[in-house]
Amino acid sequence: MRLLWFLFVALWLVALPSRAQGDSKEAQTTAPAEEDKSAYERHMDNGWKLYHEQNYPGAIAEFNAAYQAEAKASPLINLALTYKKLFEYPKAIEALERALAKHEDTMKPEHREAAEREIRELRGLLAYVNVKVTPRDAKLFIDNEAFDGPRGRPIALSPGSHRFRAEAEGYKPNEVARTLTSGNGNSAVELDLELVTGKLNVATLHPNTLIEVDGKQVAMGKWSGLLPPGVHAVRVLHDTDEEAVLNVFVRAGGRHHVTQEEDGTLKSDSPALKQRDKASEEPEVRRGFYGTGGGSLLTAFPIVKEFTPDSQGGNRWGAAAALHLGYRVAEWAAFEVFGQFSDIRITGKVDLSPNDADPTSAIPTKLVLQSGRVGGLIRVMYPPRTMFRAIATIGAGVLVERAEWRAGEDGEAAPPLPPKAEGVGAFGQIDIGLEIEVSNVLIDVVTQNIIQGTKHLEVAGVNPFDDKPMLVFGPQLRVGYGIW
Repeated sequence: MRLLWFLFVALWLVALPSRAQGDSKEAQTTAPAEEDKSAYERHMDNGWKLYHEQNYPGAIAEFNAAYQAEAKASPLINLALTYKKLFEYPKAIEALERALAKHEDTMKPEHREAAEREIRELRGLLAYVNVKVTPRDAKLFIDNEAFDGPRGRPIALSPGSHRFRAEAEGYKPNEVARTLTSGNGNSAVELDLELVTGKLNVATLHPNTLIEVDGKQVAMGKWSGLLPPGVHAVRVLHDTDEEAVLNVFVRAGGRHHVTQEEDGTLKSDSPALKQRDKASEEPEVRRGFYGTGGGSLLTAFPIVKEFTPDSQGGNRWGAAAALHLGYRVAEWAAFEVFGQFSDIRITGKVDLSPNDADPTSAIPTKLVLQSGRVGGLIRVMYPPRTMFRAIATIGAGVLVERAEWRAGEDGEAAPPLPPKAEGVGAFGQIDIGLEIEVSNVLIDVVTQNIIQGTKHLEVAGVNPFDDKPMLVFGPQLRVGYGIW
């Protein structure tokens, strides 16, 4: 029996737009000419055409226009059918309930019963959800339509995806998407708006005093308004010759007052009066001097055809000490100068007769490199405001160096190498590593990479390094302090 009743209601709903052109008293055997139609008939006909063309928004507009022309049940029932096609069940229910409430006496009993059953069927499909908005007076929009219904109780919507948005003056809008299912099992939608403005009240001594805020005239005598966070200039002008100016800091969510004293000066409860700048509004750029000092373990790779470093347990490392002084010019960049002294000792053998396979021709030898370096570096830091950051420096400078060859028990140089060589040359340097900053204390762990010339180590026309550059590198640990 329920199935038969459902089929009856379905057939009635499908056929209703064609039958809802008027009640039984208005039935005609022939359609009137277009020019003879009333506004009601014209809108109903056009709504019917648009409905069957699936232009549902257009059909809604026409059926509403028909109801405005003549308030009857038929346009409301056609509206309900159209809203149902759009799956907007709450609006379909509202249209049917309005038809029953205002025009029940003009509806046939079977039509009233069908409308009531349809309302019950549609209510069974509705999804209910609680929407909590903070602040309570914020405007609520559901699917880009303003919601004017009562707050604090579940809102009835069609099942499916919906967008909820809340807006309020002085607040940042908030929007969420939620998929709802029929019934009351949907979790609540919470829209908490972030306050992005503060309120400022200005009161002057005289009602005809002009008030300006940030160079714009806003009122006479008294003014109250919302302003974005930051420092704002308040200026009052009386009789075009007496003026007072005050910088006022407005914080988000704050309520601040500016009053005029008897002597004409302005006074405020704003905390920014002690600062009178934008220090609280924008982070200050970190600039200032810094210094670091530390030590390194360095090794060198000289290119000497007569000399072979000992690869089996021989020494190849040396120690270095350095001092760096610099100035941070930006969040991520600095310039610095440095000085370094290093002592590197490399053990190996000198082959007196390279073409002779006799191993006795190779004698133990030690190369001692003592270097002093002075130069300038460009320093890059990223990210600039974290405890841990990557650092890199690149630069060049002047090298003062002494090379000494020691061999045999008496420590003299092994031929054919000159015993000593010294001079002034140039070098380039790249350091890459990690920096840790704790309360302006700097700890740097870097890899020092130096490439330096050897032409300055020539003695009497003989250069054991054949003028080829020498690579020096190793780990370095520095500790220092930044004044920024």
